[in-house]
Amino acid sequence: MLYQAKCPSHVLTYAVCQVARTALQFVPDGEHRPREAIETAEAWARSEGVVSEDELAAARAASWAAASDAARAAAWNTAWAAARNAAWAAALKESADIVRKHIDESYIVAMAGGEL
Repeated sequence: MLYQAKCPSHVLTYAVCQVARTALQFVPDGEHRPREAIETAEAWARSEGVVSEDELAAARAASWAAASDAARAAAWNTAWAAARNAAWAAALKESADIVRKHIDESYIVAMAGGEL
């Protein structure tokens, strides 16, 4: 929306960098590419010195690589959590089915205080 409102590129870039910095806490130790990409973009936004096309291209490549790595890790973690949750839910259902098969519902109702 700011881009469409003709916000100057350097102002928009600097603001985006500040937002991106909030995600650095999730970057694994030893992974410097996201921070370096942000710092390069900030330097360009502040017009500190001359940021060459090569530096911008390197920052862009580093940010894409880091984002790709982070997305891959997030997808893996999400898939793993979903599989674990599905397995847990299946185990609970199987356990409940076994209990229902062997224990009369009146006992369950009585244990629940007379109401289900």
